[in-house]
Amino acid sequence: MHLKPARRRRALVLLAAVLGLGLGFTVVQPAAAHDRLVSADPEDGAKLDTPPSQVVLTFSGDVLPSGAQVIVSTRDGSVEGEVAVDGAVVTAELPGDLPAGGHDVVWRVVSSDGHPIEGELSYDVAAAAEPATEATQEPEASPSPTSEGQATDAPSPDGERPSGDMTSSAGTDGHEHPTGVPGAELDENGEAGWAASWLFGAAVLALVAVAAAMVLRQRRMRQELDDREPPGDGPEDGPAGR
Repeated sequence: MHLKPARRRRALVLLAAVLGLGLGFTVVQPAAAHDRLVSADPEDGAKLDTPPSQVVLTFSGDVLPSGAQVIVSTRDGSVEGEVAVDGAVVTAELPGDLPAGGHDVVWRVVSSDGHPIEGELSYDVAAAAEPATEATQEPEASPSPTSEGQATDAPSPDGERPSGDMTSSAGTDGHEHPTGVPGAELDENGEAGWAASWLFGAAVLALVAVAAAMVLRQRRMRQELDDREPPGDGPEDGPAGR
């Protein structure tokens, strides 16, 4: 049985198309292969004592720096690591306060052929990282009242308490003058002025009054002694004198 020429041509065209598709698939497939994840640290399903400080992903070929992303999800929420790409290695720095429990990692990078690839892994953390202890600052000592130049009410060595403010103020001549004397007002030179003169005069008058009182008292005592002596005869009135 012989095929007609038209059918024979159609069969040859169909056979050529099938052979062309098969050959094209075998040639294009290796060129279109994407990079793949080779290893991860921590590994998928790892059991850790404390949260890791970073996630390191290693791929079969160099990945593009742009578009790399690593997100870690915990019971407290999701955080995005600070990603750095070095050839085929992608490193994501993680915060140090991640909680314990399951950590789910979702990553996404751009393969060397320009196609984005993504994947995920997970690991378990037994305990959260211990918080860093901060050095406690000691409170600064507050200055005592005496450091401001004010006198205290502590008794003096002779048992007397100072009355009034015992601070001193410096005058224009560089000397210190008392300012705690009641009623004493400083003049333009920083001296006590009329108040000091008044006190000096009062002291002199008091001394004069005391001296006068003592003189009067002595005179009065002599007068009383003279009045108490009995009148007697002198030597010329006695027997011997006669």
